Amino acid sequence: MKRALSWMAGGAVVAGSLFVAGVNVWMLRTFEASSPAEARPADTVVVVFGAPPGSEAYPNPYLYRRLDRGLEAARAGHTIFFTGAANEAEAASRFFAEAGLEVPLDSTARRTVDSVREAVRRYPDRQLLAVSQAFHIPRIRYLCKQAGAECTGWPAEDPGGWRIKVRETLARVRAVLER
Repeated sequence: MKRALSWMAGGAVVAGSLFVAGVNVWMLRTFEASSPAEARPADTVVVVFGAPPGSEAYPNPYLYRRLDRGLEAARAGHTIFFTGAANEAEAASRFFAEAGLEVPLDSTARRTVDSVREAVRRYPDRQLLAVSQAFHIPRIRYLCKQAGAECTGWPAEDPGGWRIKVRETLARVRAVLER
């Protein structure tokens, strides 16, 4: 009996691992990221996705690299929309104000799916260009497709780090299971 339970538990672990790997391979291959803003039509809305801002002493490099990319797109003449949690939107507002820009903000999003829904709600007939790190963009593009929106991705520089990539691996699976 113990041996049968051990085999069943082992089989469940293997099956779960294969499922996680399969979802991630499919999503990464289907929803790649890389489309510079210059290559997009002028009416494209550039959606900058938030990340926790960190502190003054230790600002989050993921967020600030996304904001830099958004500023680059704004200077190329695109409409910018920032979406994230309240503290993320506050940091983005300060960042863009220091650059002399007033950018529409969504400060209610708690998760990427909330950000995508709000962007699609605000800009229902516009093509979206998602700005985040390359590991995050496939999930954003998948969620946009599920919401009926056309979306490409423009990756911001990746500061590295393995924890956030492990988290993203699991978040991709959650996105597929929640649809």
